[in-house]
Formats: sequence, structure tokens, C-alpha cells
Amino acid sequence: MSARLTLAFLPLLVACGGGSDDPPTPDLGTPFVKIGTGSSAYAPLTDGQEARITAGPQGGYHVWGALRAGGFNPEDVFIEFRLSRDGVVLAESGYEDDLRPADADGPYQYSGVAVVVLSGDAASIADQPARLEVTLTPVHGEPLTDGVTVRPVCCDAFF
Repeated sequence: MSARLTLAFLPLLVACGGGSDDPPTPDLGTPFVKIGTGSSAYAPLTDGQEARITAGPQGGYHVWGALRAGGFNPEDVFIEFRLSRDGVVLAESGYEDDLRPADADGPYQYSGVAVVVLSGDAASIADQPARLEVTLTPVHGEPLTDGVTVRPVCCDAFF
């Protein structure tokens, strides 16, 4: 008799989700990333804007990279910045980290990325347009990319 009773209620259990304890997946919106600059906070970049080259504390040079992003789980993302000209990478940096909320209700941000000049020679990349790009890859998502053409300008001291 108990087998018949269980079979009788099986359609109700299936219709009610079978008692799963998994919370519903929140709607995070459309995934996006927006490139910017900033050593301590995100500041937007526009095409043609200057990107200051900074002398780092270890003798190298970098430009500051930053981003705003949303629409995905901000934990354990891979972030890659590249500054290139005519297909040649001039500076780059990559991190695996968590993104932080920009504000209580806004998207996430990441700033203070030292996009390191590969040649060690700041003058070699200065005063000519270059493409600064960011690619952000969520752990369970497709890569997101944004970029702008900037004009690297030499040189700010790190301190």
C-alpha cells in the first residue's frame, strides 16, 4: 500500500521541484566590462586621452589600469591588461582575483593595476597612440573585452 501511495504523490513532488535546497540563480543582468585608469579608484578613459606613464618603485615603468564590470559572479576572475601598438604588446599585466563592489548598488571595480612596460624604456612607448585593452574572464563565463586608444605620456614618479 505504501508503494502505491508514493507513486500517487510522485507527480506532486516533481511539480514542486522535488524538494531541492538549491537557491534560485539571481539575475545578474547583462555581463559587461569597461576599461579605465586609476591607482586607487576607477576613472573612465576615452579615445585619445592621455595615459600617464609612471616610474615604479623597482625601477620599471607602467600605466595604471582599472575596470568596472558586472553581470556575473565577481569571485575568482582572470583580468588581463595589454597596451599595444600595431599588434606589438608594449605593456601587460594579468591577475586572478575577486572584484570589489564599486558602491552599494553599483557594478564591481578593480583598480591599481600596474600595466608594466615590457622594454623597461618609457620613452619607447611615449607620445604615440596605443591601444589599451582589458579582457576579464569570469570563472564560469565567456571572456569580456573593452579597450580605448590612448596616448602614453612620460613620466610621473611613483612616490
